[in-house]
Amino acid sequence: QKLNDQLDTVNGILVAVEFIGDITEKAIDAVVDLEGDFKVSERVKSTLISSVDEVKKASKKIEEETKRLAEEEEKARQEAVRKEEDAAASAKKAAEDAAAASKKKDD
Repeated sequence: QKLNDQLDTVNGILVAVEFIGDITEKAIDAVVDLEGDFKVSERVKSTLISSVDEVKKASKKIEEETKRLAEEEEKARQEAVRKEEDAAASAKKAAEDAAAASKKKDD
């Protein structure tokens, strides 16, 4: 459950970062359009472009972290299944041993 909560949080952040990236890209497009009309400074454009690059990098890191958490969750799930199977096999073996001992005692 904790991993699911973490994945939900990471996915929420990823959506927010992607949304911010989309808005920033639209802002850059608007700046480019305005450049011809109002001569918006190259520095502003450069800053916006840099911001988009940073958002993209952050988005990639979040995607990688989400993937890592999903892999950890899958490993934990597989380990839990393995432990359940081992416990069931041990219980079955103990029951078989007890039955054999009981039969041997009766004989």
